[in-house]
Amino acid sequence: MAARFPLIKQRSSESSITKRPRTASGSASTRVELTRRLTRQVYVGSMEVLPDAFGTEKPALGSFTVAVKVRALTLDSGRNGGGGHRTWQEWRTVQKLVALEQEAVRRSIRSSTGCSVLDGRRHIVRYYTTNVESESFRLIMEYCPGRDLLSHLISRGALGPQPSQRVSQQEARRWVLQLARGMRYLHMGGIAHRDLCPENILISSTGDVKICNFGASTTRITELCRDRVSANLHYTAPEAVSGMWYDPVRADVWSLGAVFFVLLTGSPLLRLPFPECRGFELVKTVGCRGVLRLWGMDCLFSAATLDLLAKMLTVDPAKRLKSMREVLEHPAMLATAHNERSLIAV
Repeated sequence: MAARFPLIKQRSSESSITKRPRTASGSASTRVELTRRLTRQVYVGSMEVLPDAFGTEKPALGSFTVAVKVRALTLDSGRNGGGGHRTWQEWRTVQKLVALEQEAVRRSIRSSTGCSVLDGRRHIVRYYTTNVESESFRLIMEYCPGRDLLSHLISRGALGPQPSQRVSQQEARRWVLQLARGMRYLHMGGIAHRDLCPENILISSTGDVKICNFGASTTRITELCRDRVSANLHYTAPEAVSGMWYDPVRADVWSLGAVFFVLLTGSPLLRLPFPECRGFELVKTVGCRGVLRLWGMDCLFSAATLDLLAKMLTVDPAKRLKSMREVLEHPAMLATAHNERSLIAV
């Protein structure tokens, strides 16, 4: 991999992707030049947009910064952070996201709450095009300079049992509102993420959050799942690792609730979501509200916030909020959305 995509210190003809990747419509209309490496799999590059690129909401012609994710097309489960299954699943999901974006723009679908579904699309990292070459494929996507949420929380000292600078309740609720909108957009498009965690949430230049990394996702959202995906266990619903059949949408609700809990407290609710692990029975018995009371933190948050957390982080999935629509219709999220609209109006 390193030989194919060397770390480039300056632009040169050797650093560019010489074959123009094809867009969803099939037109060869973009050219990408890699400039530097962000992580083992992700590079920053410059994308040149030609006149026939992108049928909807195309960016301005010229060059702009993108992120390029490079993954090996290997079936070796010991390589590539999860093996070939995750690679191909991400490929399939991104193809669906590109098609979903085009369809959503054409239809301008409206939800029953009066909020455009396109609001949710803004909180999914935008994928411009994909390209397969030799033994790898590339996802050319939106570049978010704010890094991932985990790195952001670590840098500001917002993680740990006694974080030095805890995320405010207002900021946490704003991010959760955005993530719930993004997750609802995915669910309405037939995609369950199944690995929502701070590492898979990016921060844009405007401070908004965007969901990325679809290697653990499923596009069979109407079916119950039984497979154990490789995911961050701090945020994985207990039923998703039980070996029993489970609803991936309700599992995503748990994961978002777990992210919300970490934003507010600096610590995960469960280290591991297994019944035999320490703390599981406590959470199952007293719920997250009882845990916060034991930690002496329940007085720090509003009744609406505590109620939303409790309803998202119920161990029994049958008693949990069943969809992102129910999350968005909760009084805590409605109040946050109202405050957001008021700030925009000002």
